[in-house]
Amino acid sequence: MIFCDAAQLKNKVRHQFNRAASTYDHNNHIQIQALIRILKCIVKRRKQFKTVIDLGCGTGESTVGLLNTIQYEYMLAVDIADQLLDLAVKKCDGYQVQFLNADFDAVNFKNNCFDLMMINMGLQWSLQLPQTLKQLSNSLQVGGILAFTMPLVGTFIELAADKTNPFVHGEHMIHLLATLGFSQIEFKTYIEQQRFESEVLRLKSIKAVGATTLLPKMNDNNNVLINHNHLAHDPTLTYRIGIFIAIKGEP
Repeated sequence: MIFCDAAQLKNKVRHQFNRAASTYDHNNHIQIQALIRILKCIVKRRKQFKTVIDLGCGTGESTVGLLNTIQYEYMLAVDIADQLLDLAVKKCDGYQVQFLNADFDAVNFKNNCFDLMMINMGLQWSLQLPQTLKQLSNSLQVGGILAFTMPLVGTFIELAADKTNPFVHGEHMIHLLATLGFSQIEFKTYIEQQRFESEVLRLKSIKAVGATTLLPKMNDNNNVLINHNHLAHDPTLTYRIGIFIAIKGEP
């Protein structure tokens, strides 16, 4: 395997998502189901916010979901893929939303400037998850909500290890959030399975949403854990999704 530096990898991630701009919204069932669940969790906690950020907003489905679910004074939507972001801008036409084309691993916001951060099915693309979560925590107000969904270990068990990205355990994420000072951590998981008529169609479903860049696999206690299962010739695709709600505590 040829290892690329972080900038090269992120350029690949951006390129693959941009290539999927025309097919993403026709194949995003998994992302939409995760969005529905995370929005329900958010409004159970609060419905009114001042400053909101939607990180990894993609084509804007998550941003529209927030617009239709909560009350806010300021909202910022961020994505690494400029062509997906262009679609998000069109979907949110007429709403008071600002957009930023940026990588959430690389942006630095002011401290204590948001009271809601949402990331729907995006954090698995972080190349420096602990550092990124720390930076997000710094930008979140005390008592603010960090809400995110992400695929966990148990996702893509039908694929060979060299054809899938590493996934984390939910317990690892809970520990990481706790060490960063988050409290009232709510964690749920659910399984989604899609069945296809052939292996080709199964792989096309992943390509259609741009999720084809392979990230480095690390197998130690401080990093993500590898999923080694391989069920050959199974036309099913399994997603094990984690839903996380965490409140920033006092320093």
